[in-house]
Amino acid sequence: MIKIKNEDVKSIYLLSTTEAEKLPQWILANGAFWWLRSRSSSNRFAGYAAVVYGTGVIDDEGFPVDRSFNIRPALRLKNLDTMNLKVGEVVEVFDRMAQYIGNNSVLLCENISDSIFDRESSNYRKSEIKKVVELWFEEKK
Repeated sequence: MIKIKNEDVKSIYLLSTTEAEKLPQWILANGAFWWLRSRSSSNRFAGYAAVVYGTGVIDDEGFPVDRSFNIRPALRLKNLDTMNLKVGEVVEVFDRMAQYIGNNSVLLCENISDSIFDRESSNYRKSEIKKVVELWFEEKK
């Protein structure tokens, strides 16, 4: 198994619905609900964000942003694509298992914590969950 050095991690993010839909369901499945960064696809559900069920099924209509679900971030790395990894191949980063998902990125196999998305808004850029993800990342660097 490849061990990724901390200094090779460039950034952290949550998958969007579009990014998650490109991955096999078995990669998305980890036994717990977890947030995506995308707003609900339905205009009926203002204040909702998309989630992935523990079985790996994507719910793009999502849940209210004040509900608490798990956080399973993706990490963008330097030069990972030059290693000729296959999608789903396991690497170790920040002493955690992660799966290669393409585009120099890996998805952590486990959740880093659970959190509400936000108290009011489904805007990821301004959300409380983005702050939780970035704080976790800063502590690991």
